[in-house]
Amino acid sequence: MGGESKAATGEGGAIVLDAPTRRALQKVSQLSGKSQVSLVRAAVREHLEDYYDMIEVQQRVKAGKKAVPLQKVLAGLGLAD
Repeated sequence: MGGESKAATGEGGAIVLDAPTRRALQKVSQLSGKSQVSLVRAAVREHLEDYYDMIEVQQRVKAGKKAVPLQKVLAGLGLAD
């Protein structure tokens, strides 16, 4: 698969990053004092949560369900004004 020697392979696996991404990760790690591993884990987790939300929305639309208004969501979370 196009230049990547490894993909995510589970516990202890590897993800191959391109050079610009690797440099950015190193810089953010140095500036934040956080490990590269913790930054990658957090970034992947956040991306997957967002992606999962997008899939849920697509499935609701496909099923003909209506969107839930933001104010109703906020009220349900106790965050409404």
